[in-house]
Amino acid sequence: NTFYSDVAFDGLWTDMNEVSNFCNDGGQGQVCSNTDPANCPTGVLDTQTTCCLSCSVVDSTNQYDFPPYAINNDGSTQALGHKTLPPSAMHYLEETNSWDLKEYDVHNLYGLLEARVTAQALTEIRNARPFVLSRSTFPSHGTHAAHWQGDNAATWADLKASSVAVMNFNMYGIPMIGSDMCGFNDDTTEELCGRWMALGSFHPFSRNHNAIGDIDQEPYRWESVADVTRSSLGLRYRLIPYLYTLFYEANQVGSLPARALWVSFPEDANTHGLDEQFMLGDNILVSPALYQGVDTVTAYFPVRDGSTTWYALGDGLVTGGRISSTSGDTFTLDTPINSYNVHVRSGAILPLHGGYDSNGAAPLTTVAARALPYELLVAFDMNSEAPTATGNFFFDDGEQVDLVAYTQATFTADSTSVTSAVTSSEGFTTDSTWGAVTVVGLAYTASSATITTDAGSFDVATIIPNTGKLSNTFEISDLAIKLTTAFTITWTAP
Repeated sequence: NTFYSDVAFDGLWTDMNEVSNFCNDGGQGQVCSNTDPANCPTGVLDTQTTCCLSCSVVDSTNQYDFPPYAINNDGSTQALGHKTLPPSAMHYLEETNSWDLKEYDVHNLYGLLEARVTAQALTEIRNARPFVLSRSTFPSHGTHAAHWQGDNAATWADLKASSVAVMNFNMYGIPMIGSDMCGFNDDTTEELCGRWMALGSFHPFSRNHNAIGDIDQEPYRWESVADVTRSSLGLRYRLIPYLYTLFYEANQVGSLPARALWVSFPEDANTHGLDEQFMLGDNILVSPALYQGVDTVTAYFPVRDGSTTWYALGDGLVTGGRISSTSGDTFTLDTPINSYNVHVRSGAILPLHGGYDSNGAAPLTTVAARALPYELLVAFDMNSEAPTATGNFFFDDGEQVDLVAYTQATFTADSTSVTSAVTSSEGFTTDSTWGAVTVVGLAYTASSATITTDAGSFDVATIIPNTGKLSNTFEISDLAIKLTTAFTITWTAP
């Protein structure tokens, strides 16, 4: 609280909380002490990881520190206390006012309990929703904190493994998960970092981070990496209302914001073994480039209800690429170093942030993005004679601890209209508005449109045809409809 009064912060990062003690390398130390506290630590950056503790064995017969069996600890049968606390260490138990808990019994709870109490403290200090990022986890951790995958390496194998971990941890109930993009240990490369930024932009938690002593890896250090990062993060920011709605649903019913393809397409056996692609909810498919030297990606596109069209997305939204099929199939996608593959499924309606402000600049923070009018993307199956689409939207202030002030919308659309049915908590108001609706997949571009609300009906003055690079795409803009207002927009063919 004292520190917060001097430096207001939004969240806390709890690292090394397994708990780590790298001075106990090998795990033989039962007692560790700093024998030269005047000179260690030095306070110098280059020596900040130098161990200041000397560890020694006190009782080599202790069954907790040295049990009569060996496990493959750290891949080399190290003692249980290797790089952590000795299992014989005791923890204080408040209920009994005594040191009753052995580290041997509660080791896996340390990071969880630290995350929980940190989230509680943040909530009390800031009187707002907490954000805690923790390396150590245990079941129920996702209730309290986010997680990243720890000390990965700048390797192509770890790039691929990052999405597997994201899918797994979503199933574990820890949905806010990501990796150290470009790799933590070892020197990254321009190609690897570019591919990782393009992929990690669509992981729930997205952060570039690396170790002291390795080369700097900010995206701007390579023009190609900067280009793809601006685009992929730009699309991420546009998708945040959709992602935020996914996290609300995860909070309410335990659904998976990021998921393997089989979760959304369980009846398609071809999806069951796929681990190089992943979904964001039911509607967004990410197909990354994961191998060195490639400029194409082989990706599987599943089908729902007999026919599905997948539309390629970029920071400018619909880019012009599309995959259409009546049965699940594999396609080869051109993926040069400055590109990525993100597709939206037909039958989806996505809530989005606007891409640019009145000066043509993309928002660089969620605060700036939320200040812009929101948008909808309605994606129809181009092969359907009677296409439909649906979607959901949850909106609140992003800060409240208890969800008491919010609005929700359910969207439905057919070939001539889109409707928003709204439910808001009592007394909830907002100045935020819907500014535009983009429709893709119909056989025509609308010539006119009408908005109907409880206040009446009026014609829309602005219809922009061929939005992006895809024909038969149109944008109905200048809507100025409040998010809390139910509406129907009807359009007509030429």
